[in-house]
Amino acid sequence: MECTRRGNIWFLILAAVVSCAVTVRNGWAAPEVAAPKPVRLLDAPVTADGRVPVRIGLAITNLTEVDEAHEQFRVGGFAIASWDDPRLTFNPRPGEKTRVYGQDQIWTPGFQLLNAAAPPTIQATIRVSPEGHVQYAGRFVATLSTKFGLRRFPFDYQDLQILVSPFTSGAVRIDLKADRQLTQLVRGPVLELEQWRLFGISSYEQNLSVGGIFHLDQIEFRIHAQRRPTFYIWTIILPLSVMLLVAWSTLWIAPSHFAQQISITMPTFISVIAFSYAMAFTLPRVPYLTFMNAYFLSIYLFVFLSVLEIVAIYRLRHSGKEPKAIALHRKARWFLPLSYLVLMGFIVLLFFT
Repeated sequence: MECTRRGNIWFLILAAVVSCAVTVRNGWAAPEVAAPKPVRLLDAPVTADGRVPVRIGLAITNLTEVDEAHEQFRVGGFAIASWDDPRLTFNPRPGEKTRVYGQDQIWTPGFQLLNAAAPPTIQATIRVSPEGHVQYAGRFVATLSTKFGLRRFPFDYQDLQILVSPFTSGAVRIDLKADRQLTQLVRGPVLELEQWRLFGISSYEQNLSVGGIFHLDQIEFRIHAQRRPTFYIWTIILPLSVMLLVAWSTLWIAPSHFAQQISITMPTFISVIAFSYAMAFTLPRVPYLTFMNAYFLSIYLFVFLSVLEIVAIYRLRHSGKEPKAIALHRKARWFLPLSYLVLMGFIVLLFFT
């Protein structure tokens, strides 16, 4: 009995030794612990509602070109935006107020100029406060397309549009808002062109939907500009007015001097046509009638009427109706100028009211 008890004890000891040997041979099985998921700063910050609030403003520093013929303009300035990213919080070192990041280091909304005629050049600086508040400043120069309203040309006003929208992938949606305090024209010696006067900039928040599936916010910035018409007054309107007066000078030449009359009006008429052709390269090519087009047409019409008046009195004289020719010539002296003033008044009312 006692031998049996001793045998059981030795058997248990042997079993324990064998078990320890197998464990040592196969290695201790450590409990599996899930590795922490790395934080990807290039991914959008995660929020409770899946939306990242972003505020943006534009500071315009330079308007370098306005091309009415191609409906484009070239502009430079700063896009200034801000948002919060809790992943970027840090304990500042003594004297450290912000930390600077590159666009390839942290997530940014990826701002796009939707009406850019070509990909713009953007240089950005990103600063982050200890609380994780991100300040983005991007310097851009871009050629943009916009719709010009040229009915009153050259006495027109224009709203030059800049459409800014973020581009992001994934489930996050950017809640874009306009920062009107940072939206401004930075006055300086290079802001305005000589032909244009800028008198303000405004912003409008919009929402776009593509096929009812893809939604994004955009901000429409409008630079309010007024054309300075002095160039067109001195180079087009005033010379054409002088040409018309030259054509009317024949109204004070006696009907019997047909050769002198026609030698004045016909070269004037040809000069107006040549002048119109030469100035066509500086005028906008639009499918509708502008004030300048209407002015040119009025000059054509009244120079042509001056030619018709000379031909009419010539025919009356050669038909033996000298008194009627003289009477027509005298009436034309006040009828043509008065009719021209009435027509111009109608044109002004049509385009400016």
